Amino acid sequence: MSDESYTESSEESWSDRLGGAFRGILSGLILFLVAFPLLFWNEIHSVRRYRNQERGERVVIPVRPAIPDPVNDGQLVHVTGPAMTPERLTDPAFRVSAVALSLLRDVEMYQWQERQQTETEQQEAGGGETKPVPAYERVWSDEPIPSMQFAQPDGHRNPTAMPYTSHKLTARHITVGGFELPRHLVDQIVEYQPFPVTEEVLAHLPASIREDARIHEGGIYIGENPSTPEIGDLQVRFRIVPPTTVSIVARQNGNTFAAFPAENGDDIEILQAGSFSADTMFQSEGKTNLIYTWMLRAGGFLLMYGGLFLILKPLSVIMDFLPLLGDVREISIALIAFLIAAAFSFLTIALSWFLVRPLLSLGLVLVASTFLVGIRLFPRHPAV
Repeated sequence: MSDESYTESSEESWSDRLGGAFRGILSGLILFLVAFPLLFWNEIHSVRRYRNQERGERVVIPVRPAIPDPVNDGQLVHVTGPAMTPERLTDPAFRVSAVALSLLRDVEMYQWQERQQTETEQQEAGGGETKPVPAYERVWSDEPIPSMQFAQPDGHRNPTAMPYTSHKLTARHITVGGFELPRHLVDQIVEYQPFPVTEEVLAHLPASIREDARIHEGGIYIGENPSTPEIGDLQVRFRIVPPTTVSIVARQNGNTFAAFPAENGDDIEILQAGSFSADTMFQSEGKTNLIYTWMLRAGGFLLMYGGLFLILKPLSVIMDFLPLLGDVREISIALIAFLIAAAFSFLTIALSWFLVRPLLSLGLVLVASTFLVGIRLFPRHPAV
């Protein structure tokens, strides 16, 4: 945990806060305006993915993987079978070897890490005292942490580089029946399993590593004692993707696969680990796309809300002169910003879906209207 901490103080007067709030109006306006194209772009792409899924379900052809049929060249096909390789992958530094689709080496080094903790105490007349407190702790990290940038580098020095880094090997030839999997589809097979290191592997390590290496929790530990790690110690673990069953929906291109071009410019190309029907795969993609769409919807809404709050923020700072009322005003502004952002977000989404699903669009307009009604009634609330 933390060894040392350092405190610096800075006073922020009420006038400074008011000036900062007014300067935030421009930032708020930018955030508010950026939210509209983000939401609209997200919904347009959601509509395109929705149409792609409908078309893909109509035209996909189930085929056997054993021998690619030239008749299906250029068609959207569905194939299920074991992804296999004859290759043995060997890690170049540690000589760990396995017959696998992929072999991944994970390396972490024990290092110092700086954390910045900031504390602000409210003062009378709306002022505030800010106290940044840097603190230091030891952590395992998969990349070097530059300790020379620390506020207090003395006593918290890290090695400038890692002697070994994470590394991935992938088999060059992976097949599903008579089909050759292209590299970009192979990279989507990420069902890694731990690959424990054995004493035999340890015995065949290069001499430069073997002296300080020992087996720990299925991996290789390079250092004096895993129970009491020191700065600069390494832990190395391995994972593999063994031969596994996969399901593919893509365009047949000879004895391999390529993206199937859709009418709206997007492509259809899906790989999932396991044995699944084409319908199940499209439904799964639909759920993934829905999650992605809602994440961007939330991002657009937060941009809009944050922008509106910054635009209205000066009102709450002005009211800080009055005890209690300042807090009430800030809560009121936050609620007004929420209602406006929610209304505009639903209206933007409704506009994007109008031509594809008009009933859904109408429902979203009704939801937006309820927020607008809330804005209309809000000034009557006695708390404002």
